[in-house]
Amino acid sequence: MFADMSMMKLSAILDNEEWIFIRNLKANANLYAYQNNVFSVYDLYKTCLNHAVELGNKTLIAEILCSLGWLCLDIDLNHAEKYYTSVARYDSQYKMLAFFNLGATMIQHKDCMEKGNQYLKKGLKSYTDDFFAVKYKEVLFVYEILKENISGAKRLIKELDDSKYIDVFSMMLNEDYQLNVDYQNRLKKLKNDSSLFKFQFIKNCEYLHKYKEICVANNFI
Repeated sequence: MFADMSMMKLSAILDNEEWIFIRNLKANANLYAYQNNVFSVYDLYKTCLNHAVELGNKTLIAEILCSLGWLCLDIDLNHAEKYYTSVARYDSQYKMLAFFNLGATMIQHKDCMEKGNQYLKKGLKSYTDDFFAVKYKEVLFVYEILKENISGAKRLIKELDDSKYIDVFSMMLNEDYQLNVDYQNRLKKLKNDSSLFKFQFIKNCEYLHKYKEICVANNFI
């Protein structure tokens, strides 16, 4: 009996050491991410994932899969989708984050807008956090605007009273909103808040033929 207890304690210590090792490895990966060293980040995240799978820690697996999905969003959307959809098997909280990031990115691409909308709707149905509910509805609102479905956008904005972006969303309901100087200035301030607002800012610049501002937003100049 005492031998069994000792083995259990030893196993717990080893598991804890492995968890700390993975955490340190992931911290190094995050540092590389800030340095835009994509290949090194990817390799480290994959190593973290392998160790997390061996450890059997589902929450940690889901967290690392989300990191891999995030890394691939702007590089290979198919790979990002593969990692993000795998999250659903391991953790419901990270599933909300995964479907949100995937949906918010996909609606920015004409060839997968509908699929992005479906991920957003799936995520919204399973939300357990009011903050995420608002974030999901914000992106779904933008989707309706992009599809020029004003009635759908008007329905959603009624549920966005708690959004800090309610002012800019309200402007988007108006005809010729892209010509509105207040809308343009607000987007300019918001473009670094999220990839979705950056997308909206660039889209508005394209509409107004402000190509220099597009280059600046994309760090081309």
